[in-house]
Amino acid sequence: MSSFRIPKKKYVPDLAHDGATCEGNYAKLQKIFPEMEENQQLELDLHDGRQRYARIRLKVRECFSYTATVQMEISSVMPMSKSILIRVYQDARMAEVVKGESGRQHNGVYPYPNEQMYQVDEKAQLNRFVSECLSQCLSDGHIVESAVLDRLFSQM
Repeated sequence: MSSFRIPKKKYVPDLAHDGATCEGNYAKLQKIFPEMEENQQLELDLHDGRQRYARIRLKVRECFSYTATVQMEISSVMPMSKSILIRVYQDARMAEVVKGESGRQHNGVYPYPNEQMYQVDEKAQLNRFVSECLSQCLSDGHIVESAVLDRLFSQM
C-alpha cells in the first residue's frame, strides 16, 4: 500500500492586506492619540451598554521624530490579559505589532510546526487583533477618570 501525501502549499503573506491593516491601525491610533508624546497614556473601559467587558490601557513608551512605540495592555472580565508592543511609523502612516506576550520580536512568517507553537501568520493575526481592539476603543471606549486626573497632575 503506498502512502499518498498532499504537498503543503507554502504560506505567502498578503502584503497588500497586511499593509492595509497597519494603515488602519495607524489611523485609529491617531484618533486616540492625535499628538503622541512620550509617557502619554490613556485607559479606556469598554462597555456593551450594560457592563464593562474589558479595559485597555495605551501608553506611549517612546516617541521620536518619525517613530513611536505604544504599549497596549488588555484586561478583560474573562481571566485573560495581554500586553502588546506596537511600533508607529509617522512617515509611512502605519502601525504594526513588534512584540506580543512572549516579549520577543515577531517574525513576519514562521515555519510550521515550530517550538513556540506560533501560527505561520502569527504577526498578521496580532495586527488584526490590535485593529479590532482599537475599533472597540473607538466605538465602545469610555475614558477612565483616574487616567485623566493622573495626566492632568503630571502636567502641573
